[in-house]
Amino acid sequence: MIAGPEVSHLVAQYEAACGTKEGTEHTSHHEETERAQRVFFENVEKLSQAMKDMGNPFQEESRDLLSLDTKDIAHHTAAELIGTHLEKCKVRFQEFMKGLEGEEESTFYEPIKKNRVDFFRQVPASVDSSKQKVLKEDCQLFSKLFISCQSRECDLKEFFRHENQSHPAALSDGGKLHTCQKSHLTTILESQVTTPEAEPDADTIIIDGAALVNSLPPRSSKTFEEYAMLDVLPTIQAYSTKYKRTDIVFDVYRPSSLKAETRSKRGRGEEDAVSNRTINLAGVAPCSHEEADTRIFVHARHATEAGSKVIMVKASDTDVVVIAVSVLQALQELGLQQLWVAFGQGQHLSKLSQYPPVVDDEDLKTLEKFVVMMYDRSSTAEGVDDARLDMFARKQRPYEAIPPTRSALKQHVKRAAYQAGCIWSQSTVRQPETQTPANWGWTKKGDLWQIVWTELSPIAESCQQLTKCGCKSECCSRCKCYCFGLTCTALCSCRCEV
Repeated sequence: MIAGPEVSHLVAQYEAACGTKEGTEHTSHHEETERAQRVFFENVEKLSQAMKDMGNPFQEESRDLLSLDTKDIAHHTAAELIGTHLEKCKVRFQEFMKGLEGEEESTFYEPIKKNRVDFFRQVPASVDSSKQKVLKEDCQLFSKLFISCQSRECDLKEFFRHENQSHPAALSDGGKLHTCQKSHLTTILESQVTTPEAEPDADTIIIDGAALVNSLPPRSSKTFEEYAMLDVLPTIQAYSTKYKRTDIVFDVYRPSSLKAETRSKRGRGEEDAVSNRTINLAGVAPCSHEEADTRIFVHARHATEAGSKVIMVKASDTDVVVIAVSVLQALQELGLQQLWVAFGQGQHLSKLSQYPPVVDDEDLKTLEKFVVMMYDRSSTAEGVDDARLDMFARKQRPYEAIPPTRSALKQHVKRAAYQAGCIWSQSTVRQPETQTPANWGWTKKGDLWQIVWTELSPIAESCQQLTKCGCKSECCSRCKCYCFGLTCTALCSCRCEV
């Protein structure tokens, strides 16, 4: 607190003037002591060193609120508090002054409570509390169903056609898509090919920039500039010496991207282009692909058309492996002889099948059976809705361990089909023609795309068997249960005999 010593000095003078505290003969300034001077110079040295390590804060071009010594960026909601912080302090002071009017309420020496605001402390949402809330809602839902079944004929098959929550438990965790171990797919593909003992010779190498940075931890670097000069550039120079052409590809961050939710966990930074000899980039720029996973193969096609025969792709994402399998034949038709990725030689891989750009009922039935087999190989159910009832009731599976509903699965299949058919299938096209995601399991709210989990409302909102009336006395023609042709249950507020 910068004003703390001055405030303390003023209070001491006031107390001495009022006679409440005897004054001292020591009249020197509180910062003239040897200890205060030593601490001051230590703080100046620390501040100077922080500016050397982190850069001059007065040359910072970012519009974000960030910490001087750590460069931590405050959340935009916390940054907005700065504009209201002064007003809140004034309110505290006015409350204190009003309290002085009556000594029984407060005194001059009573401290003013601080407005505790930590701009850089991000409080994550409690996962346990959200799960407990879902469990309580599920428990309440099944309790209502049990009570309703005492007086009404409930259709359990209809019940399991709907999700309990607005976010399917089989596909999401607290409203966010489940993530999976995609690296398992790489292990399966690797078992189908012969892995070479040494890295093969190639004339072109295409590198995922994010994977390159993640593979090079800083050794002694303290700043981004030192990290780039001491760790990253020597690695790039080594690649440039070994290969005739070296391409480094990065993701493009767009606010309205379908992956905005996933990328929100990552940091932000500026992009710089590194170039050596002049190359005609008409075949790779401008490029409308967002992810480096697909941009890699735009560069692969450009290199093939420029005469490259053997291309090496370095990336850590399993998506790159899957896309490489699907585009291999197209690149071979352009003259490419070999395409190498992290797990084997491209010419040993089989081409992915081509699927139509729509999801019809026959396709969905096949996928339903496939999903059922993934959850239970011994199941005889043909659809996921029947399998949900069978696994939950007869096999005593937890609710989160049963398949999603048919409606939720259909939307999930649409999202997968859009990714594979509309984006990955055009990986070698510089500016692909893509359809709007609105027809493929997404909906746009404002500038952001959000997931459409299911077309059916949750069971609590759509199941008539869970209807209850609020009649204060005996029911009449306006009774909600009567309107649906249902008998009242113990859940109803009326006094009808159940």
